Parts: sequence; structure tokens; C-alpha cells
Amino acid sequence: MLVERQFDTGTVVLNYAESESGRPPLVLLHGMSLWWKYFLPVLPRFALRWHTYALDLRGHGKSSHVPQGYEWSAIADDCRIFLEQRVGEPAVVLGHSLGGMAAVQVAATCPSLVRGLVLEDPPLYAYRRRGRGADRNFVEFRDLAASDLSVGAITQQLTSSRPERDAAWQRLRARSLVLLDPDALTMEFDGRAKAQYDVDKLLPAVTCPVLLLRADPAMSPAISDDDEAKIAAIIKDLSVVHFPKVGHPISATTPELYARIVSDFLESLD
Repeated sequence: MLVERQFDTGTVVLNYAESESGRPPLVLLHGMSLWWKYFLPVLPRFALRWHTYALDLRGHGKSSHVPQGYEWSAIADDCRIFLEQRVGEPAVVLGHSLGGMAAVQVAATCPSLVRGLVLEDPPLYAYRRRGRGADRNFVEFRDLAASDLSVGAITQQLTSSRPERDAAWQRLRARSLVLLDPDALTMEFDGRAKAQYDVDKLLPAVTCPVLLLRADPAMSPAISDDDEAKIAAIIKDLSVVHFPKVGHPISATTPELYARIVSDFLESLD
């Protein structure tokens, strides 16, 4: 059974869901503008064998807001403190998109805390080249998060602009935007959030096994073929799985296959 709890890092109060069944620990970090419930389609499978924690990043979900405080380094530091003080032993860290970027920083700077990484379509090099199309998405989400619109009204707007996703998904997405601090997206698209992030320094410092899950490049700009080649040349213990015809939210799109692949990797570490 999943139970929601709160953890005070001293700077921010993090909301998280925990399943106490199983060992060892697995920590899940969602992407920008989402929340821990992004992982609900796959959480039951992981909780069978792993003591699972799914966090709301600062400013997201039910975690507290920190105006002008959404640098990627600050998000990674929250995760480090959570691992040190709440988890208390080396964990596998699974991160989607922004969560993957934070997971890489923790693994690189505090290797004793991370025994394995699962990276779901993280923009490890793409964050440097994101163009105006990505910015428009962030601006739209920021404006919706800053509005007084209801969940139902935001659902209608998202369904209209993104008809490829069903209305139930869009409603859950709308709820995450209602809870989101708009500052998190403002800092994302104006570049302040990632200004100090240096993938060229971080990746070579990652020494644990890494599973990289890559969406179809025709549907997600997060990882190019050149990016994958660079990552493979740096990470010594790397496994890569491609998801053809699947976009950026891999776990939400193909949860059964995703859960099987991640579970196989997890069991190889136990």
C-alpha cells in the first residue's frame, strides 16, 4: 500500500509516496511540471520487491513552493538530503526528464548514495539546444499554472491542444498544473534553472550501473543518436533500451513494457 508522507529538508517540505514492502530502496523522481502520480501506472510492480519512494519535487505536487528557487542544483540537493536522512542507505534512483537530470547530479557528486540509475528520456545534452518550440510548451504550462482556471477548464484546453492524449491523462496533467508553482517553469524556459548544470563534468563522475530509456527521436527531442553515442562513450556500465513509436512520457505510454524492463535491470542489481 502506498502512503503519502512529508519530509522537511530544512529548506523545503517534500511530499512523497512510500510503499514499505520490499527491499532495497528505489527512489522515483518525476519530470518538470508533473508530480509523483506520474508513476502510478508502474508503481505497484516496483513495490512488490522494492521499498519505493516517489517524490514531489520542490514546487510540484504537494511539496512546498520556493519562489525563485528552482535551480536544478537545488532540486538535486533536495534529493541528496532525502537519500541521506530519510532513505538512509544506497538506493537506485529512477528519474524521468528533469528527474533524470537531478539523479545524474546526485550520482555524480554523492556516489555512495546511489547504487544504480534509471534515466527515462533525460535531456542530457538537449537542455543546451532546446529551441523555441520547447519554450512555447513551457510558457503554455506556466500560464495555465498561473491561471485561476479549474481542473476541468485546463483539461479542456490541454485536450484541444494535444489531442494525442486521452482526456483522463489530460485531467491528471491539469491537476498537476493547478498544484505547480509557475516560477518553476519561468526559471526553466528563461534558462536560470539550468545555468549551472554541466553535463560534461557530471557524466564522467557517474560510476554506478545506468539504464537509459530512450523515446522515439521522431516524437521526443530529448536524446539524439549523437547524444547516445556520447553517453555510451562516457558511462562504463550502460544499458540502453529504445521505445519505438513512444514519446517522452514512456512510463505513462507503455507501462507494462516499461515496468518489465526496469524490473529486469533492478533485479540485476539485487
